[in-house]
Amino acid sequence: MLKKRVLITVISLLLAMIISSVPTFATTDESGDTQPQATVNYLAGDVDGNGTVTIRDVTVYQLILVGKMETTEAFLTNYDTLLDYKSNIRDATIIQMYLVGKYTMLPISTDGYYAGVFKP
Repeated sequence: MLKKRVLITVISLLLAMIISSVPTFATTDESGDTQPQATVNYLAGDVDGNGTVTIRDVTVYQLILVGKMETTEAFLTNYDTLLDYKSNIRDATIIQMYLVGKYTMLPISTDGYYAGVFKP
């Protein structure tokens, strides 16, 4: 039972660290008004907007899908890795497959062959 509680605590702390390290996409000026930052460039799978596709993008994607994190401008620009115009766990899985080398590029099409070359 103690091992389970320790594991839950460690996972919670790791998620909190990831969430706190995700960049924000707006700033607040002296008057308290929110000012948007520069427009996010298109890079399929880069849902955290830092300019690269990493495992952090998968984590951010999953947190947004379950409602634990607000949707970002980068997410709205770069979420569709499967070119099906839907946002779901399949897109996060495609990012994971890209990261381990199963695809050479993102996005892919629903048949798995659009821009990325599938490596079985």
